[in-house]
Amino acid sequence: MEEDQPAVDGSQISQWGAVHAVDTRWFVRFFISDCSLNIRFYDLIALSLVGLHSQLRQELAQNFWDEMGRGIRENEHNNLFKRILEYVGVEYDPGSFIESLGSQGLAGYNLFLRFGLHRKHFLHSIGNMAVSEMMDPANYAKLVRGCKRVGLTDETAQAYYFEHISVDVAHGDGWIANVMLPMAHQFPNHTCDIIVGAEVRLNTSFDYYENLYSQLTHPA
Repeated sequence: MEEDQPAVDGSQISQWGAVHAVDTRWFVRFFISDCSLNIRFYDLIALSLVGLHSQLRQELAQNFWDEMGRGIRENEHNNLFKRILEYVGVEYDPGSFIESLGSQGLAGYNLFLRFGLHRKHFLHSIGNMAVSEMMDPANYAKLVRGCKRVGLTDETAQAYYFEHISVDVAHGDGWIANVMLPMAHQFPNHTCDIIVGAEVRLNTSFDYYENLYSQLTHPA
């Protein structure tokens, strides 16, 4: 994977939001689109834990513990995201949120489920999950900078994004060192499956963000 892959270093949409978005409506639409996958991410981590060698579980277990708010219910990441929606006056409506994703968003959502539910794709799932952790910090740092610029300044309300800016740096490094590399050593003839899982995730993310960027910057 190239280090300058757009979806990792900061997609066009997060850069535009940081610098050019002129009011809160742009960010509200982004939050709605960002909700459906993020609010169920702990399910995807749980799927990744099934059948994993005991020596590799610690990294995923720590990831899951963070998703669950480290034992504090109001800090569970799904509740943190709902806090963002409440802050901007949006009622959580999972059905309509899913419908708003479009084919590009659904492709990414379905990718997680396909890899997570079918054990023949287990190594694909490892690459897919790992690169997802690596994408967030740079993109979300730009997002919250843009939020502040248009007056969305309550860091407590936006704790979901601030949490991922810092925590996912450690998660990304941990997935590489403690999951991806050990799995590559354990299955040296299938290392490409991990890489393919990561690359497919990058490609679907790029398509999703490019489509969302088009929608938000050129509304019908």
